[in-house]
Amino acid sequence: MKRIIAVLAASVVILSLIASCSNDLPGDRSGGTATITIRLGEGTSRVLTWPGYNGFDETTILHDIIIDTETVGSDVKAGDSVTYEVELGNHTVIVKGYDPASGDLMSYAENSINVKEGSNSCPMSMNQAFDVNDPYKLQDAVMEIISGGNDREYYMFINEDITISGVDPSILSPSFGNAAGITVNIRGDKKITLDTAGNHLLIVNANQTVILRDVDLVGISNDPNHNASLVVVYGSNAKLFMEGSASVSGNKIYNIFGGGVYVTNGGAFTMSSGTISGNYSSAPGGGVCVDDNGSFAMSGGTITDNDTSVGGGGVYVDNNGSFSMSGGTISGNKATGSYTCGGGVLVGPFGSFTMSGGEISNNRAYEAAAVLIASEYTYLTGGSFIMSGGTIKNNTADENVGGVLVGAYGSFTMSGGTISGNSATGSYPCGGGVHVYTDGTFTMSGGEISDNTADEGGGVFVANDNISAGGAFTMSGGTIKDNTANYNGGGVYIDDFGTFDMNGGTIKDNTAKNYGGGVFADNGTFVLNSPAAKSSIDNNTAAYPPNNVCLAGVTITGTAALTTAERTSGW
Repeated sequence: MKRIIAVLAASVVILSLIASCSNDLPGDRSGGTATITIRLGEGTSRVLTWPGYNGFDETTILHDIIIDTETVGSDVKAGDSVTYEVELGNHTVIVKGYDPASGDLMSYAENSINVKEGSNSCPMSMNQAFDVNDPYKLQDAVMEIISGGNDREYYMFINEDITISGVDPSILSPSFGNAAGITVNIRGDKKITLDTAGNHLLIVNANQTVILRDVDLVGISNDPNHNASLVVVYGSNAKLFMEGSASVSGNKIYNIFGGGVYVTNGGAFTMSSGTISGNYSSAPGGGVCVDDNGSFAMSGGTITDNDTSVGGGGVYVDNNGSFSMSGGTISGNKATGSYTCGGGVLVGPFGSFTMSGGEISNNRAYEAAAVLIASEYTYLTGGSFIMSGGTIKNNTADENVGGVLVGAYGSFTMSGGTISGNSATGSYPCGGGVHVYTDGTFTMSGGEISDNTADEGGGVFVANDNISAGGAFTMSGGTIKDNTANYNGGGVYIDDFGTFDMNGGTIKDNTAKNYGGGVFADNGTFVLNSPAAKSSIDNNTAAYPPNNVCLAGVTITGTAALTTAERTSGW
């Protein structure tokens, strides 16, 4: 009859502790189960807290003890024991304590133990935590993490505003060296401000994870020699998580991609909340740049008020980079200057963007105020955009394309979501909602394009290069409605060499102030296979008839049941 005892000594600020499990002590064991006793040792060190935070003080030490998924001890103090019966085999023991800044429970230690007959040991390393209230303590914490070995977890509690200047330049960019398998939690509702040009504020290297929670990272906005992204996520399995009210802001850089966050070389950035704002780059990516197999997943938070002189005011993704958006907002960003594109998002010719939720709104650019899917002529390729949900609304282009511009060889697939309220306001603007350029493709099987405005093609404009080829738009579902063209094509405008292949969906309640309230085809190709063609393009309005479909030298082909007059003149 044996008892298995796990002893966890001292308290949560100790760097490394060992908890030994031994079944050599007498105790009860029967029926394939054993009794584990976990005792929190009495130490002289304190829980990580300070006066003024949530009522805790240096004498209060509270923990939860969890075995597998069940809490077996709650608010356990130093010296207390918890006894629990488990089956023989592998189990996970977690000790949790309170985050002094938020009062939330967080994991201070976690260990897997194998309960079995014979000699058992369960070494348990506590997570190290640092009180950081000046740049030198930040530097000390970084150095300890660098030298602390692999597969460790750390906490930095930022309890004062910190300005990084006058510190050893080699440590100025907190990079955690080559330590692998580490997780660094940076917490606190304070600011860390960069004050030396040419340096990053945070670098996450390969096989490292950094979790920013409630901390504000602030860059340099007034030095023309500054050429470094504020945060860099670099290398395979490098991971940055942004949580709570964390922010990355105020970094203005020149000739370098990604004013706020730069994710590259296989790194991964996950944003569930927080703000990226007020950053600028003279290269693409005012707020965030993702390239070279990097990835960015956005499920919450806000990317706002970022700027670029080229494209991608909010987010730029290229070179096998990927951006997925399931929530959050990209709003109020801009691409400033002549011929700039992608005020909200720019997808480069080798990049991909997937949108299933969230909102892209109130962005501005010369062209493609919301999203540009760019092209590359040497390799005849373009970026890709897949939209199954979310909203693209109220973006404004100074020339063409208020919503989404599909560049040459680019592709846009829409199965859900809404593109609405966007406008193109130039001297002769085309494509209020979507503009499909030469050799670009737009496939719509669901979703809605509504309430957009342009001179030509209020909803969708399918363009050409005036030589031999045009864009292609295939519609099998979804709705194009309530759009307005100041001239022609309230719903859809098909330009020379452009192709519109309609197999389903609805085009209704659109308005053209000249011709073609629903569809205007100007020497392009219009293929109509919809079984209910006349009812699916209906109730549109034009100043000059026909209201629904106006054909300028085009004959409708396809299997739709139309009269000869309807195929050649519209209705």
